[in-house]
Amino acid sequence: MARPVRIEFPGATYVVTAKALPRRRWFRTADEAAELVGRLPEIADAYGVRVHAACVLPDHYHLLLETPRANLSRALHRWNTFLAARVKGEGPILRGRFRALLIDPEDWLVPLSVRVHLNPVRRGLADHPAGYPASSARAYWEPRAGVPGVWTRSVLSRAGGREAYRRALETELARPSPPPWKAAWRGLVLGGDGLRQRVLALLAGRDLREFPGFGRPEPAADLDAVVARVAEYTGLSPEQVVRGKFQRVLARKLALYLAR
Repeated sequence: MARPVRIEFPGATYVVTAKALPRRRWFRTADEAAELVGRLPEIADAYGVRVHAACVLPDHYHLLLETPRANLSRALHRWNTFLAARVKGEGPILRGRFRALLIDPEDWLVPLSVRVHLNPVRRGLADHPAGYPASSARAYWEPRAGVPGVWTRSVLSRAGGREAYRRALETELARPSPPPWKAAWRGLVLGGDGLRQRVLALLAGRDLREFPGFGRPEPAADLDAVVARVAEYTGLSPEQVVRGKFQRVLARKLALYLAR
């Protein structure tokens, strides 16, 4: 198996996902999973990371975090050590390695935090994100219900405040947006040209063919297919996505982004 590319630099922000082995569960209950969330302050203090969102489910977890010290791998090694100690199983506990997608926080911090927090609801584990104990959602929902180790300021400031964030979450729950993962450049980056060029500069001098996503040409997007998919998710016609105004601007921008 090709090893994943780890792109680390000061201030890099990632959405991290790791899964249990097939047919294996780490936790029987959400309260058990919440014990792992309770270790977030140790990660934040020891490695200086800012955890913007976290959700631990019975068989996988999501973390949205920022690394001012460029130490993602070290921080995740400690976190997975906590997980292994809690699971107390023999042999590997992860299905492969954790996946870390580098993101542009200006565009993706808010929508990805919303997706992280909605996981328990979409899995049928909770009626409301804030009601799931192994998540940071309640820190965003109630000002006094802070989750130790979770940094809410960056997300809330970009969202326009707590009420605006709640509305974004409720809107996503009622009308899910397309999964962003397929829009990731080379499977590594959710962001524009500036972030992509920075990644290429960091990888300069390395044989990129050994890494997933770099051993083959990047496929060109089928614009008609992209427009049709955006129309399906937004409830608009393809003509409205391409030519409409005002309320259709967001859908058109999404189609253009996915087609790049």
